[in-house]
Amino acid sequence: LTNGGAISLDGLTEGANAIVEAFDPAHNTRQLASLLFGHANNWGKLPVTIYSHNYTTGEGDLPAQSMQNYDMVKSPGRTYRYYQGTPMFAFGHGLSLTTFSHACTCRTTDTTVACSCVVKNTGLLAGDEVVFVFVALSSAIRAIVGTSHPVPFKRLVDFERVSLAAGATATLRFDIPKNRLSLTTASGDKKLYSGPHNLIFSRGNGPDVSVAVHV
Repeated sequence: LTNGGAISLDGLTEGANAIVEAFDPAHNTRQLASLLFGHANNWGKLPVTIYSHNYTTGEGDLPAQSMQNYDMVKSPGRTYRYYQGTPMFAFGHGLSLTTFSHACTCRTTDTTVACSCVVKNTGLLAGDEVVFVFVALSSAIRAIVGTSHPVPFKRLVDFERVSLAAGATATLRFDIPKNRLSLTTASGDKKLYSGPHNLIFSRGNGPDVSVAVHV
């Protein structure tokens, strides 16, 4: 697919082992060809959410969601932060010609949440992996916030790409400032809620790794 933005893919996924979303490849057509023919394996991850056709038309049990409606929270929600349904392809989704495993731990300091992720290429080919770090509030903090302001399901706070040969291992380190875990209140101010937060380490294809931290 070569296009300028996210499009609905209903009817294109059946029977397809993979779909390449190239957006506008411009002058990178040689690199794209190298990827398609398996000479390289440094695929990326989706920077957008891909919804079904029903999302914008309001067919079925979904209310119509005009792309001119900038209320992110209004049902069924918009972007990975507030969307209440199941997307066709989620923000951060991506395949590879190899496989990876992840093991992540975190500890808190006075000003940061310091995390490390051991990423291993468990497949037979060299390849790139991109690890996304999301923060999600615990149910305890959600209860404190209540309806005073919107609370995303999760928010991206960091990410890192690593290139690994087959069988190789690398340790990715994330030093996340605590203020990056803050939420925007109804008055537009930033507020860091004390209590348990969940850091979600996502590879975009396969089970996520969730680590609870207390700030």
